Amino acid sequence: MKKEGSITIYFCFILVSVLLVVSIATESARVGIAQAECKTFTTMAGESVLAGYARQVFEDYGILLVWEKNSVEEEVEKSLQANINMADLEESGTNFLKTDVAEVEALEKNYITDNGGENFVRQVIRYMKYGGFLEEVEALVQAQKNEEGSSSKDGTKISPDMVAKESQEVIDLATGLRKELKRFKDISELQEQFEETKKIFRRVRKKRQQGKKIASTVLNQLIEHSNDLEFTIKNKKDHTSGLLFSMEEYISKRDDFVKKMNLEDTKKDFVDENLDLVKNVKDKLEKMKELSVSIDSDLTPEMIEELSDDFKEIQKVLKLIEKIHLEETGKSEREESLYKKAKRFLKDGALSFVIEDVSKVSEKTIPDSDLPSKEIDTKSKSAKKIETKAMLAVYAGLQFGNYTKTKEDTCLKYEVEYLIGGEDNDKDNLLNTAGKLLLTRNVVCLAYLLTDRQKMSEVEGIAVAVSTAFGLPFLEPIVKGVLVEAWSLAEAASDVKMLLDSKKVPLLKTGDNWNTDLESLSGEEEEQKNGLTYLQYCELLILAQSGQKTVNRIMDLIQVNIQKRYQSAFSMKNCIAGVHIQTSFVIHPLFLAKPFQSKLISGKKSGYRYQCEYQNEY
Repeated sequence: MKKEGSITIYFCFILVSVLLVVSIATESARVGIAQAECKTFTTMAGESVLAGYARQVFEDYGILLVWEKNSVEEEVEKSLQANINMADLEESGTNFLKTDVAEVEALEKNYITDNGGENFVRQVIRYMKYGGFLEEVEALVQAQKNEEGSSSKDGTKISPDMVAKESQEVIDLATGLRKELKRFKDISELQEQFEETKKIFRRVRKKRQQGKKIASTVLNQLIEHSNDLEFTIKNKKDHTSGLLFSMEEYISKRDDFVKKMNLEDTKKDFVDENLDLVKNVKDKLEKMKELSVSIDSDLTPEMIEELSDDFKEIQKVLKLIEKIHLEETGKSEREESLYKKAKRFLKDGALSFVIEDVSKVSEKTIPDSDLPSKEIDTKSKSAKKIETKAMLAVYAGLQFGNYTKTKEDTCLKYEVEYLIGGEDNDKDNLLNTAGKLLLTRNVVCLAYLLTDRQKMSEVEGIAVAVSTAFGLPFLEPIVKGVLVEAWSLAEAASDVKMLLDSKKVPLLKTGDNWNTDLESLSGEEEEQKNGLTYLQYCELLILAQSGQKTVNRIMDLIQVNIQKRYQSAFSMKNCIAGVHIQTSFVIHPLFLAKPFQSKLISGKKSGYRYQCEYQNEY
């Protein structure tokens, strides 16, 4: 019995040991399989999240992103649980792996707007490379280099602001002085009173010399006319003092202007020519005695002699005033009117010549809030590079409409213009773009105009005539500057008008493609076979501005258009371009486990804890 019992016990130990080894081996294999499945499930869940990209955004704009309508964690957990439950064919509890999802944590979410839209920029670069648009990008970069080179032929840049602000005050003072001198030269009243008083005085003196008695009525007439004449002379004296003050003020302002503008003041103007004459008039009027005749006494020879001297001085004053000639030339009326037209052209900015019927311009608007450009406060490093900026500009031309070629079902009709202007309405964006085109074309036209001898000789001839007509020869270079700037601006306006009419305009100016003439500041716009289109010039403007502005505004347009076409709640700031997630699983024991294995069991759900990670981006 003892021997048989020992054998039974021995076999029991052997059996338990074998069962334990089998259980451990089976459990280890099951846990290994479960861990492999957890890794697979995590990868599948992560890929499932990224596979749920916004299809409409990709189809319309070629950008891959996930709109986080529900949180990434929720979507991953849902996918994990669905994969685990696939083993439960008909009823729960038949899952041999006995695995549950414990926790899902998103370690990192790469939002499309992070780091100034860096993820967005990276996708645009890939889109342009794999889409085969690199030739257009290189052509745009080369066009910008050509445009920059064309504006450096001459360092002279004549500013219309300088004409408007600096010379206008001097011109206004000169215009006022012309009127004052003309009024000062009018001595008809003084001449009439002088001749009448002198006539009566001669009668009185003749009677006095003949020893005849002078009638009181005649004497009263002399006294009355003398008083009137004296009053008129006093007014003329006051007028002379005021006129001299204005002339000296003008000369001071003019000299300051000449010095500030570095102009050569070699010629005298009409003020210099008349200043000494006016001073002489003032001196003589100040030295003149009072004209007084006593009613109670007869005129003595001494009194008659004094009055005669006074009248002689008055005669000299009248002759001095008559010498003030005020150089008036009528031959340059056409040139003077051209100068004024040129100044009006500069003041108006020529935009009215670019867009003929403003009433036909779109007035569509977009909301000025909740746009990506309002939320982004960091800058993309990639968007600073010239190659990247060129890719963004060409991408914008491919994806968005503009004034010459609009797209359907968009919030704004002039989308490319929005990228340039950044205003919330089409009209302002178009005017902003036209204004920038006008300025850039003005630089190119001015650079060529300054090198064209024939055209500059026309300008110089009219400048001399106009400054002579004004009587201000020192303003000749300023008049020249006004005409040159206005002519180049008129040519620039002609270019922009052709662009808006869907015609091509060459990047560089030559005599063959110059359209306007100086006399009318207008001309016929002839379409050129070679040149750039309106869209290409807009792309140059986009290339010239901050790359960050372009990125922000492109995302603005994508957001508002997706909201209009598909989903009103869509928001770029909630879109993800990549994820880094960590998942935690609980694998419940199914077979017997060793004591040291049970230590691995923790948490509310008893079992083996296992973690996985998944990281990927578009």
